[in-house]
Parts: sequence; structure tokens; C-alpha cells
Amino acid sequence: METEHDLTLHLIRHGQTIFNFQDKVQGWSDTPLTEEGRTVAARLGKGLKSRRIDAIYSSDSGRAIETATLIREHSEKTDLELITSKGLREMYFGTFEGGPNPILWNKVREELGQKDREGISRAEAEIDEICQTVSILDPEAEDWKAYTERLFAALQAIVDDALEKGHQDVYIVSHGLSIRVILHVLKYREGYLKIENTSISELLYKAGTFSSFGSINNTELLVVDEEAQLQDTQK
Repeated sequence: METEHDLTLHLIRHGQTIFNFQDKVQGWSDTPLTEEGRTVAARLGKGLKSRRIDAIYSSDSGRAIETATLIREHSEKTDLELITSKGLREMYFGTFEGGPNPILWNKVREELGQKDREGISRAEAEIDEICQTVSILDPEAEDWKAYTERLFAALQAIVDDALEKGHQDVYIVSHGLSIRVILHVLKYREGYLKIENTSISELLYKAGTFSSFGSINNTELLVVDEEAQLQDTQK
């Protein structure tokens, strides 16, 4: 019987990191997960215990690998190989890497003539212009064409590998902006979208193309830590 789609790609943003907590630019620069980030990644793994997982892929950034490893462990899928790809990395922000986010985004805002940071954050339809502006401000940064080409080359390689192996559900740990960009290029338009740490966004692939979307930015699979929940009720 024909299925509605051939393959589901479950895109997961990594857990909270030190730079996330400090509101610093984190593209190819990397920091480990915070304690909260590790806890929530483990909770997601527990939430995926009963789900079919045929393969787990990850950006080769440490924070993505750490997240994927925790998910694999707590979903009890440790028999699966964790496959990494440089192509799944976050955008490279050049000399802005590791600096305060407000400095970068205020410069982008000024370049685009926006009144405030919220204005550029919510211009989802112009995310290509926002990313390209970073590379205009700093030619060392990755431009839109190079960024999107490597992301989709990595996705297509995963699709080809999955279809060859007969996989139906593959999980891919990547990054917030990268997931937003993938959704944007595939014409997902539901207004402003901030990809949450450890959220899942689903791409459905059928007959040689990304045909539709499943749930987007979903955090409902996070299993609540029962001990922590009990402590909260006793406060």
C-alpha cells in the first residue's frame, strides 16, 4: 500500500548552551550544553523511547553531538551509529563569532533600516536578506548562497542514504537559524518562528521532493522529570 510520504526528517535544535545563556553569537564557535540543556536533551530522549528512530544524524559541532548523544542514550537507541555532517552546521558569522548578539543584530538592523531588533527578528520573509546582510557587514562571514547550498546538500545526502537503507524516520540535530532557513527555503510561512532548544520540526519527503511539513517547533515530547515535578509541588 502506498504511504503518504517516503521519509520523515525530524529536525532537532540542540540543547541550551553557555553562549545561548550568555546571549552570544554562536555559529561555528561552540560551547557545551548548560546543565539545563543537558537535562532537557535527556528529557527529549525519554520522550522518544517509543518512537521509531531509524538513524540519528548531527551537525559536527560539539553542542549538537552532545545533544544527539544524550537523545540516543535516553531513548535507549544506543545501537544506532551517530552520523555527523559538517554541512549541518550553523551559519558562520565571521568576526562576529563569540561576540554579544545585540552588537551583531543592531548592526544588521541599522543596515536594513529597521527600527529595532524585534523588527528584523520578525521579518521571517526576509531571512535571506538578514543572513546576507551579515556577510555584507563582514565578508569573512558565510553568504546566503554558500550557506543554503551546504545545508541542502547535507539534507539530500541524508535523504539518499535513508532511502537506500529503507529508513522511514531519521532524526537530525542541527541549529536554530539553520532550521529556520531550511523551513524558509521550503516555503514554510507561518509568521515569525523562533526555533526553541530541543524542539522538533518535521519535513516530509515523497517522490523526490520535500512535499510537506509535519509538526513544527514541537516541544511536547519532552518528558517531565517526575522528581523535579514533585519538588515543585512541595515548594
